[in-house]
Amino acid sequence: MKMKIVACIGATIAVTILSFSTPDRLFAQDSRGPIPLVETHEVMELFFEHEFETLKAFMQKEPTKRSEWKGIFNGANELAEAHNLLFFRDDEEYMETDEWITLTVAGRDSTLAVATSVKARDFSVIKSKYSAMVKSCNACHEEFQGDEPEVIEE
Repeated sequence: MKMKIVACIGATIAVTILSFSTPDRLFAQDSRGPIPLVETHEVMELFFEHEFETLKAFMQKEPTKRSEWKGIFNGANELAEAHNLLFFRDDEEYMETDEWITLTVAGRDSTLAVATSVKARDFSVIKSKYSAMVKSCNACHEEFQGDEPEVIEE
């Protein structure tokens, strides 16, 4: 009996803590579809930074192994797919502008172009597509990050 009481008290405390630490927007929206769970800069840290650094490492030299070609292909596809998360962001006013959509599409499409180019296994073409992808990322950062945008290096 004592264990049941302790478990109930523990559950009550956990629910209370979660209710205070969970963003209000989670309770205000219909949760049957996608809803933003974290701020956009956190999305960039969670889904873009690590994958970009992994892709960047693969891009330092021409692949010689199947696993290296696959690393470029997978990394670029994951980054392209992550761009889809940006379409329903709304934590900043500019995210409702045509420019936000245009730059998000450009980022996704340029990243997808890297992945698509892997099939031909022409590293000079892949490098060119990769450079265009980095420029696309930086264009978005320059447009929306203010006076000191994060510049991505190839």
